[in-house]
Order: sequence, then C-alpha cells, then structure tokens
Amino acid sequence: MGTSEEGNLLSTVSPTVKALFGKTSVSPIFPFSPRSPFQPLIPRTPGSPWGPMDPASPLGPGFPIGPMEPGKPVGPKGPMSPLGPSGPVGPTSPLIPFCP
Repeated sequence: MGTSEEGNLLSTVSPTVKALFGKTSVSPIFPFSPRSPFQPLIPRTPGSPWGPMDPASPLGPGFPIGPMEPGKPVGPKGPMSPLGPSGPVGPTSPLIPFCP
C-alpha cells in the first residue's frame, strides 16, 4: 500500500508542480522578452528582485554614506589635532603674535 500511496502522491504532485512552474516560468518570460528595452523601468517598480541587479542604486548612496560617516568624526578630529597642539605651541613657539 505504501508504494501505491507514494505513486499517487508523486503523480499528483508532478502535474501540479509542473503546471505551477510552467505558468510561473512562462508568465515572467513573456512580459520580460518583449519588455527587454524597458528593463530599467521594470526593476524600478518591483525593486525587490532587481535590487541586487541594480548596484548603482544601492551602491550609489552607500558609497557617499560610507565615507561621510567616518568623514564627520575625522573632520572635527582634523582641526582639533592641529588646534590642540597649535594652542600650547603658539604661545610657547614663535607663534605668539598669531595667538595674542
């Protein structure tokens, strides 16, 4: 009985899966084939499947954000470093006229 049950299940799943896959694979293929020139417009609508395909979009803001984050802390550190030593060095060094 186990063999007949397995056979029935497989035979029932086979056509179901094939039908689903066939419809799913044919559906996206047909609209994508004629819309090849409109590919850039199609990914903009879903954004999910085409997200990784369009590295310019996620990478574009990613690149500026990456350097901007570290740039902010570096910005204040830059002037602070030279200003810190400049202050004590100014009066001690011949920079007295520069820092009255």
